[in-house]
Amino acid sequence: MPLYPVQGFGSEVGTGEGPALTGTFSGTISIPSGSTLTVSNLSFSGTITGSGTLSILPGSTLTIVGDATFSMTGFSNSGILSVNSGVTLTLNNSYSSGVLAGSGTISIGSSYTLTVNASSTNSLSFAGAGTLSIASGITLTVGGNATYSVADVSGAGGLTIGSGYTLTFSGSNLLPTTLTVSGTLALSGNYTLVTNIPNVAGSLVINSGYTLTVASSITLGYTPVSGSGTLSISSGYILTIGVNTTFGGITVAGAGTLSVSLGYTLTQGSAITLSVSTINIAGTFANAGYGITVPSGSTVTWNITGSITTATTAGTLTVNGTVFWYGSGITAQTSNAVPTFLLTLAGTGIFLGSPTSTKGTATASITLSSTAIGVNAGDGSATGTDKIPYMTFTSVTGSAAGQYGIGIYDSTAGTYAIFILIYVGGTSAYSLPSGHYLNYTAADTLLDTIEIYNAASGSGNITLTGTAYV
Repeated sequence: MPLYPVQGFGSEVGTGEGPALTGTFSGTISIPSGSTLTVSNLSFSGTITGSGTLSILPGSTLTIVGDATFSMTGFSNSGILSVNSGVTLTLNNSYSSGVLAGSGTISIGSSYTLTVNASSTNSLSFAGAGTLSIASGITLTVGGNATYSVADVSGAGGLTIGSGYTLTFSGSNLLPTTLTVSGTLALSGNYTLVTNIPNVAGSLVINSGYTLTVASSITLGYTPVSGSGTLSISSGYILTIGVNTTFGGITVAGAGTLSVSLGYTLTQGSAITLSVSTINIAGTFANAGYGITVPSGSTVTWNITGSITTATTAGTLTVNGTVFWYGSGITAQTSNAVPTFLLTLAGTGIFLGSPTSTKGTATASITLSSTAIGVNAGDGSATGTDKIPYMTFTSVTGSAAGQYGIGIYDSTAGTYAIFILIYVGGTSAYSLPSGHYLNYTAADTLLDTIEIYNAASGSGNITLTGTAYV
């Protein structure tokens, strides 16, 4: 067997029949071509280079106790490769390794791959521009809080995040064949769900300043979802909640749709921001008394055919943009009063709600063109059609910030149906997008005289542009 120099060790160490390198070594080792350096329970820091092979004996551990670099051609690990906390092992070649241990960092150089071919549990962090690949049938378990900033995690094996631990990922792709999240996956990068990050069951954190984008119609696997980052649903796609799920702290944004399926509950675990275009709740939205903010410039449409709940002290919906709310949470009034709403309304924007999203059927119309209606007063006149009234507005101005109740007054019968709740956060004119209809649930009376009415308990006079159908 050939011999080779171990620089800084003071002698030559053999291979095969020769002794294994053991003890503690710091410095540079150069392994010549065709040679194998065998190590047994060695503590090492420094550099291993050359065209030969480094081999860890079965039952032995190579412990990296100080920053080290491997660039030798071959590596065989039949024992354990362990990296101590605070230490970085840099790999400048592609290697296949057995058991990995420790709580330090393994940095994989660009274009290189570290293939894990033995199952192990550790709290190692992985960094670098290379690839961490987990071989088929192998499970790499995160057994402590760790960070993976390595560019790609792949392979036919599995990555498991142990219960009670957090894996923070900031690389490019986290795509092992199997990802099991018994602990928490925290994202510190911008990703697309399914494309870069698997959609699996488990706890997900989106860290501040980062966005997880949904660019396909899928059922969300993660629960809970928290953090200070953004979950963005792209236009044309639906993110469905098909398990009981908790959202806390995050912003839900995008031009797509968030949908809660019948029989399931989306619970707020803390305050959230919503700027997603459409929210459909066939199941339950449990506000739990926390705040919801709709930011300025956003238009959010809520369709609640299921239910919404809140705490004894209701949560606050702060509307700084525009909200259209249909269904549960709004209670129309058959007295001369403003409809009630389950949440507390605040903010500088405008909220418009009615008890259903089903468009009314009435055909007689009353045109409103910057029409000012006093509090506890009506305007216009049409003959009832025995069909369901509805209204649509393109502009709303209130004389004071607060809530208004708009509906119809049947002056023939002396009855009210106040079914539209409007909240304005200021006295300026609010321009509204077209195509939004605010609807009642019962027909008016055929041939009775119908007026548009501003309820007595509202905040003041209201000026409306649009059309009422009665």
